[in-house]
Amino acid sequence: MEKIVLAMTRSAASVVLMYLIGFLVLGDVPWHSPGVPLMVASLLLGGWVGASIGSRSARWCRPRRSASCSR
Repeated sequence: MEKIVLAMTRSAASVVLMYLIGFLVLGDVPWHSPGVPLMVASLLLGGWVGASIGSRSARWCRPRRSASCSR
């Protein structure tokens, strides 16, 4: 569960960072409030997928050979 929370926190930080970069580059980034539910759904889905990929790759790699994770 903590991997999912961490992945969602990282994705939320990425959204904020990319919004700020877009604002600096473009000068104005339009904000539409109807898009908020889609953004929240994307954050939840991205966190869930990222955590599942991370836990799956952690199962494939043995702790002794973490640098070369070949199966």
